[in-house]
Amino acid sequence: MAAREILEVHRVAKSFGGVHALRHCSFSLTHGKITALIGPNGAGKTTLFNVVNGFLPADEGRIVFEGRDITAEPAWARSRLGMSRTF
Repeated sequence: MAAREILEVHRVAKSFGGVHALRHCSFSLTHGKITALIGPNGAGKTTLFNVVNGFLPADEGRIVFEGRDITAEPAWARSRLGMSRTF
């Protein structure tokens, strides 16, 4: 069975004023595989999760979940598709 990409992040960017938290961030997650995101404090990990989950809007780029472009979808709509996070 071929690996299926469940999440694709294409060149996502997010800035807060003049501070670039994310610059053209791209990656994909494959169904059935465990993937980790590591980095030092201030690297943008939490910002990335917040943009992917819809808590913050992306300034640029695209987010595709299970083949559907969800870039403009609010957090509640993404949750209904099965994408969520905990605090």
